[in-house]
Amino acid sequence: HVQDYCCSGIVEFNADAAFDGKILAIGLSAYEFRQNTGNEFQANIELLTANSIDYLVDCGPQGNVEPKAGFVLTESADDDDMAAADWFIQNYVMKGQGIMVTPAEVASLDRAKVSRLWLQCDLEDGTEFGWQNLPYGLADNAFVEGLKKYVEDGGNLLLTKHATQLVAAIGRTEYAPGIYGAGAGGEGGD
Repeated sequence: HVQDYCCSGIVEFNADAAFDGKILAIGLSAYEFRQNTGNEFQANIELLTANSIDYLVDCGPQGNVEPKAGFVLTESADDDDMAAADWFIQNYVMKGQGIMVTPAEVASLDRAKVSRLWLQCDLEDGTEFGWQNLPYGLADNAFVEGLKKYVEDGGNLLLTKHATQLVAAIGRTEYAPGIYGAGAGGEGGD
């Protein structure tokens, strides 16, 4: 098992005896939804995101009805989080294929109607290591338990950036990420 999945490319957690849902975790170093200076490869990150969300479709008992995707909308003012939310609205909500949910609404989600859920979290500089320090209600016990129940019941998750820490919070793995970064970041040629 890759212990430092928080910084890896993409790690897939398949369903198991306790969790009927699947999780895709796209780590810190591999995922920047909006670069401050622009990104000539922005279409690639958008395609990766769409492919990841669409990969998590689970039509199961709904027959020919394709369940909607959800985006967990936090109170984040981070430019990456806002750009991700705007992109999801344009590409899923406006097309009738997605809904926005708050952290408080996750516990009551019907996975038959919202079969996959995307949670993007890009932390501010200096945020302490550990999922217990996630802001915007993401470390609240009620949210974590609601997210856990959602995946146990067959809901699928896409976790990007710092949200990958929630894989350990919900008990999907005993391995918490060992590499962590919440700095200002920098330019990359890739």
